[in-house]
Amino acid sequence: MGAGIVLLIWIIVFAIVSGILGGICFFIVYLIVRKKPYKNKGFLYALSLLTPFIFLFSELFIGLIGECFVTDKVDCGFGDYWKAPLNEKFCISAIDDPERAFVHTYEDVNYYIGCGTVKYLWQNEDTVTALCVDKDSTFSLFAFPVYAETYDTLFYQADKDQTDAILQERKLSKNDSMIPDVFFAKAQQKAHRVEAPIRHSIVVLILVGLWWGIIRKIKKEKDPLIVKD
Repeated sequence: MGAGIVLLIWIIVFAIVSGILGGICFFIVYLIVRKKPYKNKGFLYALSLLTPFIFLFSELFIGLIGECFVTDKVDCGFGDYWKAPLNEKFCISAIDDPERAFVHTYEDVNYYIGCGTVKYLWQNEDTVTALCVDKDSTFSLFAFPVYAETYDTLFYQADKDQTDAILQERKLSKNDSMIPDVFFAKAQQKAHRVEAPIRHSIVVLILVGLWWGIIRKIKKEKDPLIVKD
């Protein structure tokens, strides 16, 4: 699925959700201000309808701009491509299905490490370890020092019993591992540690500014024909 189709689907979904939330916001605002002595209440009603649209679509498009700053080494899967770093030179990536991921260099997506797809990953502060499985059901284990441009082959094309024994010896439990989908998600979350709070703050400031401006305006224009309860 291409990025354009994914963006179109997101826009449709966001529009539907925004419409539902906008209706709820409109109803709440209507109950609050319907008897208030204000002219131009239509501004408040319109803003209550538009607030969910402004929030969700601002998050979407500002998020896409922020994505441009992190896609050098991390790709969230927008469209059909996922990518996450293993170390300074090697990364894991997938097309269409994040569970069918391969290890390669950043410079050459065809320079594969191992012969199969990544099945499990273990991560600590210094090393990412990847277990790959080949088409013939043999396993290989590679270690990627996080701050280096090299990797170590811990074992290559072992059968399942040998693999289980080596993993146990190295204290690599499958219960502590990550599947590629989870690894991609963690890398994306880490990449957006700075961008996400800035994005949320911008959207909140936009909404607060709009509401403050509209409320300030209508409070100055009271309708003398409407009497408070």
